[in-house]
Amino acid sequence: MSKEKVDQIVNLIKKHQPIKAAEIAKIIGLSEDNNSVDTRAIIREALNYGHTIVSHTNQGYKFAESKEDVLQNIKSLQSRIDANQSRIDALTRNWNSQSNDHI
Repeated sequence: MSKEKVDQIVNLIKKHQPIKAAEIAKIIGLSEDNNSVDTRAIIREALNYGHTIVSHTNQGYKFAESKEDVLQNIKSLQSRIDANQSRIDALTRNWNSQSNDHI
């Protein structure tokens, strides 16, 4: 991931917060039609550089202004982890019940 893209996104968020992933993608020339995968990857990289960027559904990305902002974002991320783990468990269970080649 390019540091230049990270810096672009960080500056956009500072200037326009909150800003939606599609807007970020359009401004910096990323694909807008892939469920914001590219934008989210750069946001993750920005977090690795020490930025406290959070997101809220239907609002977009912004810098955390309080501990509560961070905790709300963590709660949202955790709920997605839990939902994905449920899918993993169901897929594993279903495969194992239909196949002798267990996972």
